[in-house]
Amino acid sequence: MVLSVNILKILLLAALVVVLLFGGHYFLFYSAVSFLGLTKPVSQAVLLGILAFLSVGFILASILAHQREGLITRSLYVFFASWLGIYYYLFIGSACLWLIKLLGRAAGFNWSAKLSSNAFMAMVWLAVLLFAIGVVNAFSPRLKKITVKISNLPAVWRGKTIIQLSDIHLGHVHRSGFLERVVKRVNRLDHELVLITGDLFDGLDGSLEEFVKPLNDLKTLQGIFFVSGNHEVYLGLQRSLKVVKETKIKILDNQAVVINGLQLAGLPYEEFKLPTKKSRPAGAGEDILDSLVNFQPGLPTVLLKHLPTKLKNLGRTGVNLVLCGHTHVGQLWPLGLITYLVFRSYHFGLTVKDNFTVYTSSGVGTWGPPSRLGNRPEIVAITLQ
Repeated sequence: MVLSVNILKILLLAALVVVLLFGGHYFLFYSAVSFLGLTKPVSQAVLLGILAFLSVGFILASILAHQREGLITRSLYVFFASWLGIYYYLFIGSACLWLIKLLGRAAGFNWSAKLSSNAFMAMVWLAVLLFAIGVVNAFSPRLKKITVKISNLPAVWRGKTIIQLSDIHLGHVHRSGFLERVVKRVNRLDHELVLITGDLFDGLDGSLEEFVKPLNDLKTLQGIFFVSGNHEVYLGLQRSLKVVKETKIKILDNQAVVINGLQLAGLPYEEFKLPTKKSRPAGAGEDILDSLVNFQPGLPTVLLKHLPTKLKNLGRTGVNLVLCGHTHVGQLWPLGLITYLVFRSYHFGLTVKDNFTVYTSSGVGTWGPPSRLGNRPEIVAITLQ
């Protein structure tokens, strides 16, 4: 019965996404017809047919890519993922044009047919340009350096650096070559640990063993640790963990380990729900650690947790630093406003309160459109003090 309910939820969500995508593409069709003055029925029918196909293309390509990996399925996935990014800017651009036109009409200014056509085509080229800039940005992760103070940190760890990698999304877009470049940059840094906070995979099946091989080339003094994200669940958690176990990465699955007096703890991905008063009791911070094996209260602790949720009360548990990911800061501007509304101050960056610190990374890779605008992918180097 539970399985049937979950399947029903997935089908309803998929149907909603299709309706929204088709509705958005129809708005784009209506805008193109209106601004370009397409009056011929044949032209309208061809454009509507193309946009209708494009509206479901990413979903179909994702299903195909999940079932079978190959040059054709990968190319289709990259094409439709790219279109999704361009479409996003076209949708915003069309909405802005309608707003400007309506405001102009209210002020007594009417657009000529030539002005409407030129404005729409300029918007199309601008959307393509923004997407292209975002692609260059998405494949150019920066090194982000931060310092975190932990009051009871052992002397052996003071001044030492740990690396956080989050949301690499290995799959049909970010492949082993991309990961090799990330690994080479990390290896040039002086660091003790590498911590991977979920979404190592993109959620699509394929040559996962080949994708993760570069991780074995990571040079680290104290090891590499990993917790699962939602895309590992989408791919199949057991399948994902099996691939990770074949590398030198250590999985922290509801457990804690102590390294030279510093405790590392890892919580696997949990289903995301919008926070409510009922779902956030006063002791939520303590409850979230109940399942951790070998957790030792009182030790300086770094907690790995993919979702930046249920964090408010963790400080009272003795956890000093929580490392999260997931949000991508919206990935495409202005979606970062939505991630802020959902996750508030934990949606990105450093949040410090007394001896409790949270850092939410923007991530290394991308999901869906291989483009980022308004934020940077990052490799995070955290110096402990």
